[in-house]
Amino acid sequence: MKKLRVTGFPPIVSKDEIIRVFGNYGTIKEVKKAFGAGIAYVYMTYDYQASKAVKELNGTKILLINFPSFKSSGGTFYFFLYTPSRTME
Repeated sequence: MKKLRVTGFPPIVSKDEIIRVFGNYGTIKEVKKAFGAGIAYVYMTYDYQASKAVKELNGTKILLINFPSFKSSGGTFYFFLYTPSRTME
C-alpha cells in the first residue's frame, strides 16, 4: 500500500471528491482529510497506481465553480474541474 500526501486543494473538497479523482488511477484503500485544511492522505493499493496518480495530478490546479444559492432550494452545487495546467520552470 502506498501513502500519498495531497495538498493545495480548497478545504471545501470532500473525501468523496478526492476518492473520485484518485480512483481514476487505481484502488483507494483509505482517505484521511484534515478538517478545515487543504491536506489529505490518500492510501492506494499498489505503488504503480500511486506513481501514475502522482505523474498525472502533481502540479494540477482545481477550479471551483458554483451556482449561487437560491432561496427556494437553499442549496449550492459544486463542480470541481481538474485542469492539467502545470507550471513550466
